[in-house]
Amino acid sequence: MTNNGAGVLPGVTWYTGNHTNENTLFWATGAGSELFYDEVVGYDSTFAALIGPNADGAYIQNTAVYDVIARANGLGDEALPAVPVPAPVLMLGGALVALFGMSRRQRT
Repeated sequence: MTNNGAGVLPGVTWYTGNHTNENTLFWATGAGSELFYDEVVGYDSTFAALIGPNADGAYIQNTAVYDVIARANGLGDEALPAVPVPAPVLMLGGALVALFGMSRRQRT
């Protein structure tokens, strides 16, 4: 990217006919986030040096994002156990069922 000054959009270099092919930053936290380490296809030391501390230059294919999310949610061939549903969600569901049952009794 080229800095064209304040108030002006930066210049962009295209590495192919239709795509910048630039690496972008990606962070993942929470249950299943460690699965992204399995998807690393290479390391870009130049990119790591540009980003600075805590960057190792690891990169993944963009399609790996879907694959990891699907696996973490129990979908696909390599499905993992689904992330457990928090207790408050289960309690809310139970309360909604109870309210529905009570409203049906009042109508009859």
